[in-house]
Amino acid sequence: MSILIGGIDPSKEIVELHYELRKTQFLLEKIINSEKFRNSFSPEDIEKADEVALKHVQRRFPDMGIQKK
Repeated sequence: MSILIGGIDPSKEIVELHYELRKTQFLLEKIINSEKFRNSFSPEDIEKADEVALKHVQRRFPDMGIQKK
């Protein structure tokens, strides 16, 4: 039995989000590693993307104390 919130099953939504995120990560890795874009992203670009993502989830979930591992 699952919990529904507003007609939505949060556990199914979490699985779907993980699926979509991994698919997106895989495609982005392919793009970054392709010949055409190989040198398009510096380590600083990747670090900045990480910082932006971290700040986004920290704002989205302020009470969770989310920190970088």
